[in-house]
Amino acid sequence: MRANTQTSFEPHEIPDYPMQSISMDVFYLDGTEYLVTVDRYSKWPACYMLKSTKSSEIIELLKRQFVDFGRPEVVFSDNASYFVSYEFQRFLEDYGIKHVTASPYHSPSSGLVERMNQTIKSCLTKAKQSDQSLFDVLHTLRNTPISSQLPSPAVLLQSRNLRDNLNCLPKQLKPQHIDLPTIDSLFRERQAKAMFDSSVNKLATEFV
Repeated sequence: MRANTQTSFEPHEIPDYPMQSISMDVFYLDGTEYLVTVDRYSKWPACYMLKSTKSSEIIELLKRQFVDFGRPEVVFSDNASYFVSYEFQRFLEDYGIKHVTASPYHSPSSGLVERMNQTIKSCLTKAKQSDQSLFDVLHTLRNTPISSQLPSPAVLLQSRNLRDNLNCLPKQLKPQHIDLPTIDSLFRERQAKAMFDSSVNKLATEFV
């Protein structure tokens, strides 16, 4: 079988459309392992409780996600055994998906999913204190604006917010016009700032 895994890529490239590429990872919290995926365009998070970290289980969960949102062109992950197994590589090849892997310690592309891991962990810990579930956490994250200028993942992915327990006006739940050139420009500005801040922090560390 021809491998579709590569390590040479442009991790800071902004996708052209939602769900074109996703980052994924597995994290552990309170005795349970979770699979997390994040759309690299809309920042839409998905999180699934795992019974095991077998490739077969992860594959079944991804199949469900791809039915809802379409198959991505590229998936990013680390080199964990369940992501680089023959079974997982065969699945991605059959689905026509390119797989980009890199060390979690050296991959700029892993930053997005790592940040989402920490966010979900923090929210889950707080949610347990108020008797909320993983679904409540995901609903809130998907409906929360990315920044003061960028809309929520729900709007970027589905052009509308998701109805919740708050009193929403009907117009807030109707499809919204998305100015793609403006969104793209804002993403590039955020990216440039993040890269600049990262380089400054790296230089500061070297001089400590």
